[in-house]
Amino acid sequence: MDVDFFCPEEWTTAYPLHFTCLNRDCPSLVIELLIEKYRPALSQICKIEGDIDRYDQIDEGVPVGDYEYIVYACEVEGLPLHYSLSGTSGSMDLNTVKILVEAYHDALTSAW
Repeated sequence: MDVDFFCPEEWTTAYPLHFTCLNRDCPSLVIELLIEKYRPALSQICKIEGDIDRYDQIDEGVPVGDYEYIVYACEVEGLPLHYSLSGTSGSMDLNTVKILVEAYHDALTSAW
């Protein structure tokens, strides 16, 4: 993985909440837990740029274990809600979007 991270606080490279929101396959329960553990991340703008590599199932009808290696070009900047809306794979989880909006309403009026 060749990725650069930029966050406002010098002691951190990226917030777990941002990465979790970028992965649409992550259960919304994990998002809720991260919000509970570090709520200030909801209002922090971070930027990730580079290549993110992952394994994706080739076809939903294919038995588990048949995956292909994919490298996604990734450039995302913004709040966790923005990361959720620009996820790298899978279908958007509307429950996750709802959780993020309810937890930090100002994300709706912030554009990056």
